[in-house]
Amino acid sequence: MKLSLSVRIVEAPCKTKLFVPFEELVSIAKDTGYQAVCLRASAGGVDTPKARLAEMRRCVETGSLSDAGAWQTIERVVLEKFHQRLALRTAEDRILVQLVIE
Repeated sequence: MKLSLSVRIVEAPCKTKLFVPFEELVSIAKDTGYQAVCLRASAGGVDTPKARLAEMRRCVETGSLSDAGAWQTIERVVLEKFHQRLALRTAEDRILVQLVIE
């Protein structure tokens, strides 16, 4: 499952603009099976006009990449990974405690 495609892959070295238009990146993300696009300031930041940000949002929503299902999937996967690591860490701690006690 491909969760999100970062705009970083088309970011210019100056990190203030993209080599590929944002709309094209969204299209590529959708065509290649991604569920979301990860934004950075190079695509739209605090200096980006509100009208452009609204246009970008419509582009993402039209591409069906920002639906709640995609974000819920991302949150679920992140939480599962966190709980797996926590369980592993807890198991390691138990082993260390047993070694110290023995």
